[in-house]
Amino acid sequence: MASIGTTLREERIRLGLGIDQVEADTKIRAKYLMALEDERFEALPGTAYARAFLRDYAEQLGLDPQELVNRLNQVVGVEDDVVLAPRRVAGPAPILGRGQRIALGGAVVVVVALLALAAYSVLGGGGSGGATAGAAVGQSAGTDLASATTSPTPATQAPKPARFVFRAGAAGTWLEVRKGTAKGKVLYAQVLAAGAHVRVTGRRLWVNAGAPWNLSLKVDGHPRAVPAHPNGHLVVTRSGVHAAP
Repeated sequence: MASIGTTLREERIRLGLGIDQVEADTKIRAKYLMALEDERFEALPGTAYARAFLRDYAEQLGLDPQELVNRLNQVVGVEDDVVLAPRRVAGPAPILGRGQRIALGGAVVVVVALLALAAYSVLGGGGSGGATAGAAVGQSAGTDLASATTSPTPATQAPKPARFVFRAGAAGTWLEVRKGTAKGKVLYAQVLAAGAHVRVTGRRLWVNAGAPWNLSLKVDGHPRAVPAHPNGHLVVTRSGVHAAP
């Protein structure tokens, strides 16, 4: 049985295709195609990329992609480099913010002082006038305390991550999803088969789509238009999708 690289090279030559033509058809850089033919798998970005590139290359040549991927797994192992973003759970927010706690503490100090003054007026001020004044001060202090301790302003919570669902159309497409920017953590990286979908959570995603015109997107269940950008580099947020620089 011929090696992976030999199988690819001989079939490409038999079909009369150059590396440049395969690069244009598959959107895979020529240096990675040549690395597959030379079986220099360490020159590829990772095993997930190696499998995806090999599958695309094999399909372009009319070969059995799964059979070649199985042979590749025997060489590089079957560990899974594809990571889906975990769902982030917002932790409990404090009941009162720092500024509110300081304000409440100040109100308590004022109330204690007013109560002390009321007690002095009742016990040490003498006469019914003192008692009446003390009662009035005590009532006022109680009202102030009730105003200070009821209906606190709710603490602001960070917005939850959005749920992104990418779906391939009538034809599959290479799909790479990273957290934040082009150098962010890889959340998904492989060929998305026709009709298949993948779910990712986050706030801002950088996407590289081989065929963005074959890709649809929903954010929190709402459809978002995917621009058919020539290089397939996109920035995706809860508010929509736009071409990455």
